[in-house]
Amino acid sequence: MPRLHRRQNPDAWQLYAHEAGIALTNSAVGARYDLHSMLIEAAVAGLGVALVPRLYIGAELEQGRLVAPWPNGEAITKNFCLVLPEPLELSARPLQAFAKWILDEARGAAP
Repeated sequence: MPRLHRRQNPDAWQLYAHEAGIALTNSAVGARYDLHSMLIEAAVAGLGVALVPRLYIGAELEQGRLVAPWPNGEAITKNFCLVLPEPLELSARPLQAFAKWILDEARGAAP
């Protein structure tokens, strides 16, 4: 079955394969879509397989329109950073509190 890609994540299949310990050739081959919603609809239409965040396909999984066939569906690790508009600084107390909360949440989510 063809692999489907999201344009903003061109290396997703290669990253998934590497982290899941799967040998994958021609990881960049396949149709590309701009939005997750387009990628999901293409998969539902049977055009191929896609890597998408599970939270975007809860209804499709529940209704049986899509399946998550691989046990390592959450294998891709991602790094996030807190970014602020240039004029703002972390000196304001609400921003400090938010930054602390988001960092605490992120640390708690990691194994």
